[in-house]
Amino acid sequence: MKFLKAIAVIVGILVLIGVIDGDDERDRTTVTARSESEQPKRPQADCEQGTAVSGTFYTQSSDIDFRTGPGSDHAPVINRKATEALGKTRYRTLWPTMVLEGRCETADWLKARIVKSDGNAVNWETGWVHKQFVTAEVSDEMKAGLLWSIDSESEFTDAERQLVRRGALKVLRDEPNCAEIITGYRSGSRKSAYYVTCNAKNGGPPFNVWFTPNEVEAGGTLAVPEAYSETQSRQACERAIKAQVSHPSTLDVHHVLGYASEVHHNGNRTVVQEFSAENSFGLELEHRARCLLQPDGTLEITITEFR
Repeated sequence: MKFLKAIAVIVGILVLIGVIDGDDERDRTTVTARSESEQPKRPQADCEQGTAVSGTFYTQSSDIDFRTGPGSDHAPVINRKATEALGKTRYRTLWPTMVLEGRCETADWLKARIVKSDGNAVNWETGWVHKQFVTAEVSDEMKAGLLWSIDSESEFTDAERQLVRRGALKVLRDEPNCAEIITGYRSGSRKSAYYVTCNAKNGGPPFNVWFTPNEVEAGGTLAVPEAYSETQSRQACERAIKAQVSHPSTLDVHHVLGYASEVHHNGNRTVVQEFSAENSFGLELEHRARCLLQPDGTLEITITEFR
């Protein structure tokens, strides 16, 4: 009997050892599996062609090809936004107003992503551009904010390019709200005048600054002209309203709740003025006038009826 009890104890001990060993084995397996899952995966090679490169690059010319591979025999990169908007395939080209983030390079080609355009951060396409058209160095003009590639304007003469460059750099110095100049051209309304388009420092929409060769040569301030005063603008708008209503004697201008004024980045001022007046049938109707006044006081008015 004692012998049987001893055998039972030994068997129990062996079973217990087996359980412990089994638990240890399961613990080791669990730890091993967890360790393997927690180990970071090796990043896939970003460069199928060429070697990795980093840094910021700038385009030195306009309308430059952007390819899907390092060579002119590769297809051009599709401009996704333009293609979706127009319903027709459009291809991406590079301009001096774009900033590129380097990814890969070969001896002659750079793979990069478009990360900035017209002074604004973007997340656009990745493609390949020939290195002769890009640089990692920021020119003094770009540091000053001149992103417009004036030399690429084929319709300008050499004399015009020099004049517009001086004017653009002066605008960047003189106009306090001009952060960057992204484009420009000849003025369509002012004879022998030019304009540049600025990105606004205060986050508003882009605006234009005009100048003539005489203004550049004379060294005067090249900036947005001061807006027509609010008092004069309001009075001019009311006179224009009175001139357009059928029965001026019935005119009732809503001076308090029906009035607003706003100055735009280009120096123009908009006055919104609500009023009531009788029509030819003797009915009193409500109207809203929108007066646009240029800095010299020139006025354009639009009147709409509302209820």
